Amino acid sequence: MRVISMRLPPNQVLDAATRMIEIRATKREADVSGSPEDLQSVRVANAHLVSSADPAVSIRANGGADPKPYDFCVQELLILRG
Repeated sequence: MRVISMRLPPNQVLDAATRMIEIRATKREADVSGSPEDLQSVRVANAHLVSSADPAVSIRANGGADPKPYDFCVQELLILRG
């Protein structure tokens, strides 16, 4: 599995301390937000998954963000090959 952070390239484990997507959620829904560059990284991670043999990609998120108006924040977005 590849771990993707919000700085490219997608095939490398990186730690972006100052920029990350934020995922606020309830049990039934989620909101993924971030800068255009951050959200572009999610697109790149998806494209990487499609074009690779990897079974999944993991995208780190800011789990310490304020979850309001949702119930909690998620620390990771895990995208699995289906």
